[in-house]
Amino acid sequence: MADAATGLSQPIVLVDETQQRVRVFATGASPTGGSALGGGVIYEKSAPLGTLAFAAGKGSVVLQDGQNFAMGRASSTRQALSASTALVVVASNELSQRSWHEFTSLGTPPAAPTPDFSGSPRSGTAPLLVHFTDLSSGSPTDWLWTFGDGATATTASPDHAYAAPGAYAVSLRASNSAGSNTLTRSAYVNVSTPPSPTVTLTPVADATAGEANRNSNFGTNDTLRVRSQGGSSFRSFLKFDRTGVVGSVTSAKLRLFVTDASTNGGNVYLVTSTWTETALTWNNQPSLPATSVVSLGAVTVGAWKEVDVTSAVSGTGLVSFALSGGTSDLAVYTSREGTAANRPQLVLTVQGTPQLPVADFSGTPLSGTAPLSVQFTDLSSGAPTSWQWSFGDAASSNQQSPQHTYATPGTYTVALTASNASGPNTRTRTNYVTILPPSGTGQVFLPVADARVNEASQATNYGLAPELRLKTQAGTSYQSFLKFDLAGLSGTPTSARLRLFVTDESNSGGSLYLVPSTWSETTLTWASKLALPATPLATAGAAPLGTWVEFDVSAAILGPGIVSFALAGGTTNSVLYWSREGTNPPELVVQTSTP
Repeated sequence: MADAATGLSQPIVLVDETQQRVRVFATGASPTGGSALGGGVIYEKSAPLGTLAFAAGKGSVVLQDGQNFAMGRASSTRQALSASTALVVVASNELSQRSWHEFTSLGTPPAAPTPDFSGSPRSGTAPLLVHFTDLSSGSPTDWLWTFGDGATATTASPDHAYAAPGAYAVSLRASNSAGSNTLTRSAYVNVSTPPSPTVTLTPVADATAGEANRNSNFGTNDTLRVRSQGGSSFRSFLKFDRTGVVGSVTSAKLRLFVTDASTNGGNVYLVTSTWTETALTWNNQPSLPATSVVSLGAVTVGAWKEVDVTSAVSGTGLVSFALSGGTSDLAVYTSREGTAANRPQLVLTVQGTPQLPVADFSGTPLSGTAPLSVQFTDLSSGAPTSWQWSFGDAASSNQQSPQHTYATPGTYTVALTASNASGPNTRTRTNYVTILPPSGTGQVFLPVADARVNEASQATNYGLAPELRLKTQAGTSYQSFLKFDLAGLSGTPTSARLRLFVTDESNSGGSLYLVPSTWSETTLTWASKLALPATPLATAGAAPLGTWVEFDVSAAILGPGIVSFALAGGTTNSVLYWSREGTNPPELVVQTSTP
């Protein structure tokens, strides 16, 4: 800048950190050419730090003496410039023996931030996961959290798990280039002692024995019956496996879901575990001890009956109970073959070594067009303290209940590993999320009607039930029917899939048939059900719990209109799917070419 071309000399260079510029001050002749004693006026030129490219010419006059042009030798402080220092340039005049100065403000000096924060939840049992949120003002750029238990974090809004009971002070130091400030909140998080852990067991076997059919086995029935009536009594038996339960049992509750009320639900007896579900009859049932463990008393339909059986439960291994007595008023409970949510339970409260968590989760929505944002929710039991998600598209997260966006069409398997001090446990849901191509090439239809039918109750309609059911067993089979309205289908179908969400797993998901749409959801029964064609459209393999089972129905979807399907087959091990009244209703996913 200071050279023969510009006629400038005696330059000084200053760095302006606030505005990110280089400022140069130099001596040169006045704009009219005036100069004396080697002086003149003081010019300023500036350029961005990133490029250091100065404009042509001498720049702008910032200091001059109106009496003569003998000013020179500009000087300033030696420190870098900022909003807190401002800009001062001084120059002297050799003729007048006077000095002149230029003062320029570079803006308001930044202030140190004012820290503030929130946390949620702030109380609960150990281990307690708390999400902290930075609410500081003043544009902080650095954070230091102190959680009161020896742990720290440096992110803006961290998560922290408190492992031990106590009242914890939390501090946040927020900093920027101007400095830092700290906010401390005493006893901000309060963690209480967790209750003794519980373990819920479901039966490994259960069966009813009928006096009127002394050699018959009812081990695969979906109900347990209790009645005391000469010649036609019923007793029921349940077997639980306590293998793997760690710690001493301090409490045991037997829970039974009532499907037929009675003024006396019977008595609970402790019996041997030598019987088997598929061989038990009235003639070979275990003998009952003289004294029962507890009486069930009156039982109410649609409610759980819970009784204390702590005195009968100790140690590990198998334990069996008999339900006997009652009155001539039949009491009926759900068996382990019944609805998954209502199966018998033995709930144990234990003390001792903490157990592994049991990982579980849900997601919503589970299908849609790309890009699709899915909210995942941790449902793990056993007090996990850390989480690791795999979303099936190479992405992952360590948040407890993260949200994830799928960008590419496809079917994705999702896995969650939940861990605590005892170790990790993983839950994997295969083909859990389905992402369709962008709107216009894929459409999702929900049923306009669905219902199951039951061979054992041939005149009963189950059209409003939340689950569809399949089972093949003489006299107690189930089939299910679904109807879809494709009036809104646009474009030419290129493929189609029927998707069903499993609520009770089986080694066979059944077969799917194309049937007429002449049936009604509110009147369909086993007696009125439609006949099935000889050949199914598709057959499913195993149906794991908590996953989607898919049937290829491309051959049945030719364009808009009503289409109906029947589900049949399977094995004696029932498979249950959500119906349109359930949480994850069936989906008919139709891919089309551009309309």
